[in-house]
Amino acid sequence: MNVCMTHMDTITKRQRLLDTLKELSTDEIETRRHELAMYLITGIPPIWAVSKSKHFLDVDYLDDRFLEHYLCMLNMECLDRCKGFRLTPTLEFKY
Repeated sequence: MNVCMTHMDTITKRQRLLDTLKELSTDEIETRRHELAMYLITGIPPIWAVSKSKHFLDVDYLDDRFLEHYLCMLNMECLDRCKGFRLTPTLEFKY
């Protein structure tokens, strides 16, 4: 039963993180995108993903697979907010 509750807590925490995407400012999304990309390259966890009680990445619900999915969702949210772009001479998004 404890394993089942832990699994439900994991799903709830992940869903809460996904549900709050719309509430983040564009700057917060950009920061999270950058922090996640750096985590996947360097292994240094983002501050918002660190467990306050354990002082390290809360792997109970934030494993690499989920974080890659979350990065995709951040990218999609960022793209949804895009109001236009210019391609010459470089790609430039306007929010």
